[in-house]
Amino acid sequence: MKKLITTLILFSCLTSCKTTTKYGKEVETKKAIELDSLFKEYHKVGKFNGNVLVAENGKIIYENSFGYSNEENKIPLNLESIFDLASLSKQFTATGIVLLNEKEKLSYNDDISKYIPELNHYKGITIKNLLNHTSGLPDYEEVFKEYWDKSKIATNADLISLFEKVKPKTYFTARKKFEYSTILPICKTV
Repeated sequence: MKKLITTLILFSCLTSCKTTTKYGKEVETKKAIELDSLFKEYHKVGKFNGNVLVAENGKIIYENSFGYSNEENKIPLNLESIFDLASLSKQFTATGIVLLNEKEKLSYNDDISKYIPELNHYKGITIKNLLNHTSGLPDYEEVFKEYWDKSKIATNADLISLFEKVKPKTYFTARKKFEYSTILPICKTV
């Protein structure tokens, strides 16, 4: 019930206010004022910490940051803050792959090296294997524990480069077993 009320409040707020986007552009809508009030209240009572961007018809009507990127050191969030989305991004990556498959831009059965040639030493691993966790590739987090400077934020290019350099062994032959893997984000480069 609480989620329904929150959703209804949020949608009822989407009606007209004045706010400034990160690009210095002032937008006058009641919506922006109401959104700002809503998110400030949620932050004030400890129910929200993060960045918000609301667009309508392709135009930003509200954006703001609330809380800290680092609670311990009281480093405030800003619109340029980087978030480690981890497995949250998998569903979006998979959806993108489904759309590309429907448009015949790729096939689930394509070898990953077709799109990521740096990983050509992993023969027989397909996009489908990455999607359904049957690739046998090791979790990149495990590889990073051993070979990555943890003070640096890694990009997909860093992950691919490290896998190309280190060539970690697969856990099993593709399609022989199911094992959850964090490796799917590398598909973002496809």
